[in-house]
Amino acid sequence: MRSTRLIINCSKLKNNINELKKGLPDSTHLMAIVKANAYGHGVLEIARYSLEYGADWLGVATPEEGVFLRENGIKAPILVLGASNGDELELCVKYDLHQTVFSAHTVFQLESIAQRYSKKAYAHIKVNSGMNRIGICDTNEFRELLTVVKSCGNVVTDGIFTHFATADEEDTLGTAEQIRRFDEMLSIAEECGIKFDYIHACNTAGIMRHLCPKYNMVRLGIGLYGYYPSEYMKRVSNINIEPIAEFVTNISAVNTIAPGEAVSYGATFRAEKTMRIATLPVGYADGYNRLLSNKGKVIINGKTADVIGRVCMDQMMVDITDIPDAKEGTKAILIGKCSDICVDADSIADLCMTISYEVLTSIAQRVERVYIDA
Repeated sequence: MRSTRLIINCSKLKNNINELKKGLPDSTHLMAIVKANAYGHGVLEIARYSLEYGADWLGVATPEEGVFLRENGIKAPILVLGASNGDELELCVKYDLHQTVFSAHTVFQLESIAQRYSKKAYAHIKVNSGMNRIGICDTNEFRELLTVVKSCGNVVTDGIFTHFATADEEDTLGTAEQIRRFDEMLSIAEECGIKFDYIHACNTAGIMRHLCPKYNMVRLGIGLYGYYPSEYMKRVSNINIEPIAEFVTNISAVNTIAPGEAVSYGATFRAEKTMRIATLPVGYADGYNRLLSNKGKVIINGKTADVIGRVCMDQMMVDITDIPDAKEGTKAILIGKCSDICVDADSIADLCMTISYEVLTSIAQRVERVYIDA
C-alpha cells in the first residue's frame, strides 16, 4: 500500500448523520449528496455507508455518476442534480435515475426516451428561487411546464426542489425570500392539481437552522463529511459534527542542510541555520495544493512541521528541526488531528483563499481511500 492515503472513519460518518437528523421530523427523507466522488471521500463506499446509516436517497451531479452507483449494486433512488443532454437523459431512463428538469423540452425528451424503452422516466422539477444557476422562476412558464408534465404519461415527476444561496450566512432575508418564492410555486402546483411526493430545499445549513420543516426531504452535503458550510455556521450551530477523513503519508527521506542552502524548485526557501528536513511522498498531483508552498503545516509526532520550499508534483519538504524523533517512515498528517493540534480542510482553505469543499474534492484518485470503523 502506498503510504499516501485518505483514511475515512465510518463511525464518524454515522455520528454526523445521526447528529444532523436530530432536529428533523421522523417522516423527513434524507438525501446524502455523494457527487464529485463523495466530496473526494469515495462515492461507492460513502453511498453504501450513508444508506446503511439512515439516508434513503442519493444525490449526484451527473447521470454518469449515477450509472456508476447502479452498476455497483446501489438500488436506492438517485437524483441527478444538474442539467443533462439527450444522451445523458437516455442513461437516466435506462438506469432509473431521477433527472432534474426545468423546461418542457427536457420533459418531452424524457417522454420520448421512456416510450422507446417502454418504461417510466423519473424527474424532479428545479425551481430557481434566487440562486440563478438552473431552474424555472417565471410563474407563467412554470404553469406551462406543469401542463406538459400532466400530458406526459411516461414521465413520473414525483419531486420538486430549490437550492438556497445564502442559508449559511447571518443575514436570513435572502433565504426567507427564496422560501417565499418556492412556496408560491408550490401553491401554483396545488392549483393545477399536481402533488409531489418529495419537496426539498434544505442543504446542510438549512438542516442546521431547522428551516422548512413543512418540506419532507433534506439534502445533506458538506455536513455529511464533518464540515460546517461556513465559519458563521461553525460558530453558531449547536450541532456537533467532525471531519471523517484523515489525509496521511510517511516520511520518505530525511536530510540535513547547512545555512544558505535552498529547498525545492526556484529556491524560494533558503535556510538561515542548520536544519533537518523531511521529504514527504505527496504533492499537488495528489491534491496537496501548490499554494501551500512555504505556508502549509503538517503534524508529525504531535508537533507541527512547516512546509518549506515549493510543493512539487509528487513530493514536498517540511522542517523537522524541532522534531528530533522524526525519521524515515514516521507518519505525517496532512489533514487531520493529533491531540489538540488540528490541520483541517478549513484551515488549509484559508491559506489557499478557497473553501473546504475544493480542498476535499481536489484529493486525487491515485490517493488510496481506506475505510475504518473506529
